[in-house]
Amino acid sequence: MLAVMIGVSVAFRTWIAPILPIAVSAEDRFADIANSPGFLMLWIAIAIIHGGFFEEMIYRAFTILKLTEVMGGREGWRMPLAIVLQAVFFGVRHMYYQGVGGGLATGLMGLGFGLMFWLFRRNLWPLIIAHASTGVLSMTVRYPDSIEVAEPG
Repeated sequence: MLAVMIGVSVAFRTWIAPILPIAVSAEDRFADIANSPGFLMLWIAIAIIHGGFFEEMIYRAFTILKLTEVMGGREGWRMPLAIVLQAVFFGVRHMYYQGVGGGLATGLMGLGFGLMFWLFRRNLWPLIIAHASTGVLSMTVRYPDSIEVAEPG
């Protein structure tokens, strides 16, 4: 999962961002975190609960499994098509605040997560943990000045 996240991040920064950068509104969305550990903790909680748990439940579990059911089962081409479709839905859902570039990058992550869902035999827990961890890392790395570190002694 870490390799998927790093791979998509590197690909985004190398090939996608120069052409389709993340929308300015994406940075504005998290602006309240700067110099506010309380807001940082709130966004970390949101990243864990909404991003980690609910997005994996909705996009990977529910959407992939329902799409395969509607298409007539998990055999053959149906599961790969369901994985691609949920990745498109996931990317489009993030496009409203990240722009086209961010939506494309998020869609690629959704594709990676969907493939992992399939490879893990529909076990969501590794995906939930990876998605939540990524959200927490994203918040803490993006805003390191908002974390106050106590000096020893």
